[in-house]
Amino acid sequence: MRIILVIYVVLPSLLSCGLPKNTIHSKTNYYLGMSLVEVESDLNKYPVGGRKDLIRYWCNGFKLNSCNLNCASCQAIVFNPPNTIVFINGTGSPPKVTRIEDSVSKKYNYLVFDHNINYDIALALYDEKIIRGMTLDQARESKPTSQFDEKYWCNLKK
Repeated sequence: MRIILVIYVVLPSLLSCGLPKNTIHSKTNYYLGMSLVEVESDLNKYPVGGRKDLIRYWCNGFKLNSCNLNCASCQAIVFNPPNTIVFINGTGSPPKVTRIEDSVSKKYNYLVFDHNINYDIALALYDEKIIRGMTLDQARESKPTSQFDEKYWCNLKK
């Protein structure tokens, strides 16, 4: 009986030893209202080379490498592997986490690999809306279960 008790006590402690140092964690540490500065400091746990691909910034609608103090309207998307996306939005300082989405891997992968997508289109994809400025592929991705009646024009001719 004691052996079973000892194994029962030791086994959970072995499981909680943690992952190797540079392993990407799947549990999100983000919460609504968290500041962009806090999110960026949390990203420091990732290897330096991979960090830049985990966050995208827009300042006043333009894609940049960060949101500086002169940015009146900062937006950012953080990709937390394997499938959580964190949306950050704010006017002035500091921008805050406004939405956290546990994504199906298809949408997550679509956003991770589309480096030209903007913040509003990324939100529309999660709301399954079609908005102005979307490409045809983005519209299809936004409504994956819908059947579209597609029509094409070239030089105003059908």
